[in-house]
Order: sequence, then C-alpha cells, then structure tokens
Amino acid sequence: MISWLILFVAACFEVAGISTLNGYANAGTARRKITFLLATIVLFAIALSSLSISMREIPLSVAYAIFTGVGTIGAVAVGVLINGDKIRLLKGASIFLIIFSAIMLKLV
Repeated sequence: MISWLILFVAACFEVAGISTLNGYANAGTARRKITFLLATIVLFAIALSSLSISMREIPLSVAYAIFTGVGTIGAVAVGVLINGDKIRLLKGASIFLIIFSAIMLKLV
C-alpha cells in the first residue's frame, strides 16, 4: 500500500516539475530562468527517485502508466487552474480514457 502512496507522490512531483518547466519557458530574466531550471531539476529528481522506489512492489508497466497518467491529468489541471487553458470535449474525453486505462491496468 505504501508503494501506491509513493507512486502518487512521485506523480505530484512530476506535475510540480512540469509547472516549473513552464515557468522557466516564460521567465523573463536570467536569474528567474536559473531559479526555475534548478527547481525543475530537483523536482524531477525527486519524482523519478520516488517512481523507482514504488517500482519495488508495483510492476513497471503499471507504475509508469499510472505515473504518466496522473502526471498528464495533473498538468491539465494546472493548465486549466493556473494558465487559463480550456477543456473541450475531446480533451475531456481523453482525460477520461487516461483515468479508465489506469484503473483497468490496476484490475488486470
């Protein structure tokens, strides 16, 4: 059970890393770019380390699929809530398929 929690934490750090990567892309000054870049490196290092710990008990195919699925959904949520992105029908349906696929991987 703890491996699933670690996997969820890993995905959350991935989302945070993607958010700081977006900050890096949009930063105006060199100092802000360096700050965002360092934060991105640290967050992705934590995400991948946590993912590898969770894979001690969760098979690779399931762990990575859920890691990327939660990361994708989290990135969409950040885009909508922070960047003002819009969710249209196709995007919503795609998110549903990601969630459905993750659930099915766990069940089989």
